[in-house]
Amino acid sequence: MFRQFESKWFSKYPREVQSWANELDVLLTFMDYPSSIRSVIYTTNATERTIKEIRKRLKPMNSLSSLEAAEKVVYLTI
Repeated sequence: MFRQFESKWFSKYPREVQSWANELDVLLTFMDYPSSIRSVIYTTNATERTIKEIRKRLKPMNSLSSLEAAEKVVYLTI
């Protein structure tokens, strides 16, 4: 399947496809797991939502007094 992907997209995105080809064994590690839990492993919806919430909380606070203050906001958001 990757060879089909590569033949279709390499001409348009050579660096990206080469990067995937170099790390294909790592990228497909999730295939070693049962199909019942794969969607939990490779989905990013929860991660993306968490990052969006953190940004939403930090944006109104243009400048925080310290790194610890920012960490506290992130901790409380999570």
